[in-house]
Amino acid sequence: MTDKDEELSVLLKEGKMEELIPLLEENTIPSINPKLCLVGKLITDCSCMLLESKQRSRKPGTPIVSSMTSSNGSHLLLLSLLLLSTSTALCCYTHIFNFGDSIDDNGNWLHYAPDPGPVSQLPYGQTFFGYPTGRFSNGRIIVDFIADAMKMPFLTPYLAGKTAQDFRYGANFAVGGATALNQDFFREKGLSVEFTPYSLETQIKWFKKVLNLLGSKEADRREIMSNSLFLVGEIGGNDYNQPFFQGRTIEEI
Repeated sequence: MTDKDEELSVLLKEGKMEELIPLLEENTIPSINPKLCLVGKLITDCSCMLLESKQRSRKPGTPIVSSMTSSNGSHLLLLSLLLLSTSTALCCYTHIFNFGDSIDDNGNWLHYAPDPGPVSQLPYGQTFFGYPTGRFSNGRIIVDFIADAMKMPFLTPYLAGKTAQDFRYGANFAVGGATALNQDFFREKGLSVEFTPYSLETQIKWFKKVLNLLGSKEADRREIMSNSLFLVGEIGGNDYNQPFFQGRTIEEI
Protein backbone atom coordinates (compact mmCIF):
# COMPACT_ATOMS: atom_id res chain seq x y z
CA MET A 1 0.00 0.00 0.00
CA THR A 2 1.38 3.39 -0.99
CA ASP A 3 1.38 6.45 1.27
CA LYS A 4 -1.47 7.86 -0.84
CA ASP A 5 -3.50 4.66 -0.42
CA GLU A 6 -2.89 4.65 3.33
CA GLU A 7 -3.98 8.27 3.61
CA LEU A 8 -7.14 7.47 1.65
CA SER A 9 -7.87 4.48 3.88
CA VAL A 10 -7.57 6.55 7.06
CA LEU A 11 -9.84 9.27 5.72
CA LEU A 12 -12.43 6.70 4.66
CA LYS A 13 -12.45 5.05 8.07
CA GLU A 14 -12.73 8.39 9.88
CA GLY A 15 -15.35 9.74 7.50
CA LYS A 16 -13.46 12.98 6.84
CA MET A 17 -15.29 13.90 3.65
CA GLU A 18 -13.95 17.45 3.39
CA GLU A 19 -10.38 16.12 3.20
CA LEU A 20 -11.25 13.00 1.21
CA ILE A 21 -12.92 14.60 -1.80
CA PRO A 22 -9.98 16.85 -2.82
CA LEU A 23 -7.66 13.85 -2.56
CA LEU A 24 -9.85 11.83 -4.89
CA GLU A 25 -10.13 14.70 -7.34
CA GLU A 26 -6.36 14.54 -7.86
CA ASN A 27 -6.89 11.15 -9.60
CA THR A 28 -3.44 10.00 -8.50
CA ILE A 29 -4.29 6.74 -6.72
CA PRO A 30 -3.17 3.95 -9.07
CA SER A 31 -3.83 0.76 -7.14
CA ILE A 32 -7.63 0.47 -7.49
CA ASN A 33 -8.89 -2.13 -9.97
CA PRO A 34 -9.76 -0.04 -13.06
CA LYS A 35 -12.75 -2.25 -13.92
CA LEU A 36 -14.51 -1.00 -10.81
CA CYS A 37 -14.31 2.67 -11.70
CA LEU A 38 -17.40 2.84 -13.90
CA VAL A 39 -19.67 1.24 -11.35
CA GLY A 40 -18.17 3.51 -8.72
CA LYS A 41 -18.95 6.55 -10.87
CA LEU A 42 -22.56 5.48 -11.33
CA ILE A 43 -23.02 4.75 -7.64
CA THR A 44 -21.38 8.04 -6.73
CA ASP A 45 -23.87 10.03 -8.79
CA CYS A 46 -26.71 8.47 -6.80
CA SER A 47 -24.85 8.75 -3.51
CA CYS A 48 -24.16 12.44 -3.97
CA MET A 49 -27.85 13.09 -4.50
CA LEU A 50 -28.55 11.18 -1.29
CA LEU A 51 -25.91 13.22 0.54
CA GLU A 52 -27.40 16.47 -0.74
CA SER A 53 -30.83 15.35 0.43
CA LYS A 54 -29.45 14.51 3.85
CA GLN A 55 -27.71 17.88 3.99
CA ARG A 56 -30.92 19.77 3.23
CA SER A 57 -32.91 17.85 5.82
CA ARG A 58 -30.39 17.79 8.67
CA LYS A 59 -30.87 19.86 11.78
CA PRO A 60 -28.79 23.06 12.11
CA GLY A 61 -25.37 22.32 13.55
CA THR A 62 -25.46 18.62 12.72
CA PRO A 63 -22.40 17.50 10.69
CA ILE A 64 -23.22 16.05 7.27
CA VAL A 65 -21.16 12.91 7.84
CA SER A 66 -22.84 12.06 11.13
CA SER A 67 -26.24 12.32 9.49
CA MET A 68 -25.11 9.73 6.95
CA THR A 69 -23.16 7.32 9.13
CA SER A 70 -26.30 6.00 10.80
CA SER A 71 -27.49 4.53 7.48
CA ASN A 72 -26.22 2.41 4.64
CA GLY A 73 -25.90 5.60 2.63
CA SER A 74 -22.57 6.43 4.24
CA HIS A 75 -21.08 3.07 3.36
CA LEU A 76 -22.39 3.38 -0.19
CA LEU A 77 -20.87 6.82 -0.58
CA LEU A 78 -17.51 5.87 0.89
CA LEU A 79 -17.30 2.74 -1.27
CA SER A 80 -18.23 4.62 -4.42
CA LEU A 81 -15.62 7.29 -3.71
CA LEU A 82 -13.01 4.58 -3.31
CA LEU A 83 -13.99 2.98 -6.60
CA LEU A 84 -13.95 6.34 -8.34
CA SER A 85 -10.45 7.15 -7.20
CA THR A 86 -8.67 6.13 -10.38
CA SER A 87 -8.95 7.64 -13.85
CA THR A 88 -9.58 5.12 -16.65
CA ALA A 89 -11.63 4.68 -19.79
CA LEU A 90 -15.34 3.94 -19.39
CA CYS A 91 -15.37 1.07 -21.86
CA CYS A 92 -13.72 -1.55 -19.68
CA TYR A 93 -16.34 -4.26 -20.35
CA THR A 94 -17.39 -5.93 -23.60
CA HIS A 95 -20.74 -7.32 -22.43
CA ILE A 96 -23.43 -6.72 -19.80
CA PHE A 97 -25.58 -9.54 -18.45
CA ASN A 98 -28.53 -8.51 -16.32
CA PHE A 99 -30.70 -10.72 -14.07
CA GLY A 100 -33.77 -9.73 -12.06
CA ASP A 101 -37.49 -8.98 -12.00
CA SER A 102 -39.74 -6.13 -13.17
CA ILE A 103 -37.38 -3.44 -11.89
CA ASP A 104 -34.79 -4.65 -14.41
CA ASP A 105 -37.03 -6.07 -17.16
CA ASN A 106 -36.72 -4.29 -20.52
CA GLY A 107 -39.15 -6.41 -22.51
CA ASN A 108 -39.11 -10.08 -21.50
CA TRP A 109 -42.50 -9.88 -19.78
CA LEU A 110 -43.94 -8.30 -22.90
CA HIS A 111 -42.73 -11.24 -25.00
CA TYR A 112 -43.79 -13.88 -22.50
CA ALA A 113 -47.19 -12.85 -21.12
CA PRO A 114 -50.29 -13.59 -23.26
CA ASP A 115 -51.92 -10.54 -21.66
CA PRO A 116 -49.10 -8.27 -20.45
CA GLY A 117 -51.48 -5.68 -19.01
CA PRO A 118 -50.81 -1.96 -18.47
CA VAL A 119 -47.05 -2.21 -19.15
CA SER A 120 -47.92 -2.65 -22.83
CA GLN A 121 -49.70 0.71 -22.89
CA LEU A 122 -48.92 4.37 -22.32
CA PRO A 123 -47.85 6.06 -20.07
CA TYR A 124 -45.23 3.29 -19.87
CA GLY A 125 -42.30 4.35 -22.03
CA GLN A 126 -43.65 7.77 -22.89
CA THR A 127 -40.91 10.03 -21.54
CA PHE A 128 -37.96 8.58 -23.46
CA PHE A 129 -38.98 6.04 -26.09
CA GLY A 130 -42.37 7.52 -26.83
CA TYR A 131 -44.07 4.11 -26.74
CA PRO A 132 -44.26 1.08 -24.39
CA THR A 133 -41.15 -1.12 -24.57
CA GLY A 134 -41.93 -3.61 -21.82
CA ARG A 135 -40.03 -1.63 -19.19
CA PHE A 136 -42.00 -1.12 -16.00
CA SER A 137 -41.16 2.55 -16.19
CA ASN A 138 -42.21 5.66 -18.05
CA GLY A 139 -38.62 5.89 -19.34
CA ARG A 140 -35.33 4.08 -18.97
CA ILE A 141 -34.28 1.68 -16.22
CA ILE A 142 -30.98 1.34 -14.35
CA VAL A 143 -29.30 -1.05 -16.79
CA ASP A 144 -30.09 1.36 -19.65
CA PHE A 145 -28.15 4.15 -17.95
CA ILE A 146 -25.23 1.81 -17.29
CA ALA A 147 -25.16 0.65 -20.93
CA ASP A 148 -25.34 4.27 -22.08
CA ALA A 149 -22.43 5.25 -19.82
CA MET A 150 -20.42 2.37 -21.30
CA LYS A 151 -21.20 3.54 -24.84
CA MET A 152 -23.19 0.37 -25.54
CA PRO A 153 -26.64 -0.08 -27.09
CA PHE A 154 -29.48 -1.03 -24.80
CA LEU A 155 -29.49 -4.75 -24.08
CA THR A 156 -31.67 -7.16 -26.01
CA PRO A 157 -34.28 -8.90 -23.84
CA TYR A 158 -33.47 -12.61 -23.90
CA LEU A 159 -36.91 -13.62 -25.18
CA ALA A 160 -36.60 -11.13 -28.05
CA GLY A 161 -33.27 -12.45 -29.37
CA LYS A 162 -32.25 -15.57 -31.24
CA THR A 163 -28.76 -15.20 -32.65
CA ALA A 164 -25.28 -14.33 -31.41
CA GLN A 165 -25.62 -11.03 -33.22
CA ASP A 166 -28.68 -10.19 -31.09
CA PHE A 167 -26.58 -10.67 -27.95
CA ARG A 168 -23.26 -9.25 -29.13
CA TYR A 169 -23.25 -6.72 -26.26
CA GLY A 170 -24.88 -9.01 -23.69
CA ALA A 171 -28.45 -9.79 -22.70
CA ASN A 172 -31.13 -8.88 -20.21
CA PHE A 173 -32.68 -11.96 -18.58
CA ALA A 174 -34.87 -10.11 -16.06
CA VAL A 175 -38.60 -10.84 -16.22
CA GLY A 176 -41.44 -9.05 -14.48
CA GLY A 177 -42.73 -11.10 -11.57
CA ALA A 178 -39.66 -13.36 -11.43
CA THR A 179 -38.72 -15.01 -8.15
CA ALA A 180 -35.30 -15.93 -6.80
CA LEU A 181 -36.50 -19.44 -5.89
CA ASN A 182 -37.98 -21.78 -8.48
CA GLN A 183 -41.60 -22.84 -8.55
CA ASP A 184 -40.98 -26.22 -6.94
CA PHE A 185 -40.25 -24.44 -3.67
CA PHE A 186 -43.63 -22.72 -3.71
CA ARG A 187 -45.47 -25.91 -4.68
CA GLU A 188 -43.95 -27.67 -1.68
CA LYS A 189 -45.35 -24.89 0.51
CA GLY A 190 -48.83 -25.46 -0.91
CA LEU A 191 -48.86 -22.23 -2.91
CA SER A 192 -50.31 -21.64 -6.35
CA VAL A 193 -47.64 -21.17 -9.02
CA GLU A 194 -49.54 -19.20 -11.62
CA PHE A 195 -46.92 -16.45 -11.56
CA THR A 196 -43.87 -15.93 -13.79
CA PRO A 197 -42.01 -19.25 -14.14
CA TYR A 198 -38.68 -17.63 -15.03
CA SER A 199 -36.88 -17.70 -11.69
CA LEU A 200 -33.24 -16.77 -11.17
CA GLU A 201 -32.35 -20.42 -11.78
CA THR A 202 -34.02 -20.27 -15.20
CA GLN A 203 -32.35 -16.97 -16.01
CA ILE A 204 -28.95 -18.53 -15.29
CA LYS A 205 -29.80 -21.35 -17.72
CA TRP A 206 -30.65 -18.72 -20.32
CA PHE A 207 -27.30 -17.08 -19.70
CA LYS A 208 -25.49 -20.36 -20.36
CA LYS A 209 -27.30 -20.69 -23.67
CA VAL A 210 -26.31 -17.17 -24.68
CA LEU A 211 -22.73 -17.78 -23.60
CA ASN A 212 -22.57 -20.86 -25.83
CA LEU A 213 -23.93 -18.80 -28.70
CA LEU A 214 -21.26 -16.17 -28.24
CA GLY A 215 -18.33 -18.52 -27.67
CA SER A 216 -17.92 -21.89 -29.36
CA LYS A 217 -14.80 -22.75 -27.34
CA GLU A 218 -14.26 -22.89 -23.60
CA ALA A 219 -11.46 -20.34 -23.88
CA ASP A 220 -13.76 -17.95 -25.73
CA ARG A 221 -16.44 -18.29 -23.07
CA ARG A 222 -13.96 -17.67 -20.28
CA GLU A 223 -12.71 -14.57 -22.06
CA ILE A 224 -16.25 -13.24 -22.42
CA MET A 225 -17.02 -13.81 -18.75
CA SER A 226 -13.79 -12.19 -17.58
CA ASN A 227 -14.67 -9.03 -19.51
CA SER A 228 -18.37 -8.83 -18.68
CA LEU A 229 -20.33 -6.82 -16.16
CA PHE A 230 -22.91 -8.94 -14.31
CA LEU A 231 -25.86 -7.20 -12.66
CA VAL A 232 -28.01 -9.33 -10.37
CA GLY A 233 -31.18 -7.87 -8.91
CA GLU A 234 -33.35 -6.56 -7.69
CA ILE A 235 -34.80 -10.07 -7.26
CA GLY A 236 -36.39 -11.85 -4.32
CA GLY A 237 -39.19 -9.46 -3.48
CA ASN A 238 -41.70 -11.57 -5.37
CA ASP A 239 -40.76 -14.57 -3.22
CA TYR A 240 -42.50 -12.69 -0.41
CA ASN A 241 -45.20 -11.10 -2.53
CA GLN A 242 -46.66 -14.37 -3.75
CA PRO A 243 -47.45 -15.88 -0.34
CA PHE A 244 -48.79 -12.50 0.83
CA PHE A 245 -51.05 -12.29 -2.24
CA GLN A 246 -52.29 -15.80 -1.44
CA GLY A 247 -53.28 -14.96 2.12
CA ARG A 248 -50.32 -16.28 4.09
CA THR A 249 -49.52 -14.52 7.34
CA ILE A 250 -46.26 -12.83 8.25
CA GLU A 251 -45.60 -15.62 10.73
CA GLU A 252 -46.00 -18.28 8.05
CA ILE A 253 -43.77 -16.45 5.62
